[in-house]
Amino acid sequence: MVTVPYGCSDAPPLKKNPVFLYSNDGFKKSYPFQADIVGAVDDGFDLKVTAIHEMASQHYEGGAPGSAQHVKSVPPATDVAGRKAWLRERWTRRQGGEANLNRDLLIKW
Repeated sequence: MVTVPYGCSDAPPLKKNPVFLYSNDGFKKSYPFQADIVGAVDDGFDLKVTAIHEMASQHYEGGAPGSAQHVKSVPPATDVAGRKAWLRERWTRRQGGEANLNRDLLIKW
């Protein structure tokens, strides 16, 4: 849609699509994730966690499937360092698992 004229009235359409990067979502149907490129993101991981921290409703409140139980498992908003540590641990586990799924490709490529 970024190349469609008037898709966003206050910005000109792009002449060609940018690179879109996705992460494994675990879906198997109808189009299972397949890595076409693999790159190490270690150097930018802390910046990513900082950005994710700003989306409180998606992570600290649990997003669409959020629950009171989830909110109770998260450090309070007054404990910013605790929240970031909680978030970093969860994303390290999540992204680390994904990295392990594609590590052989990274080494091969």
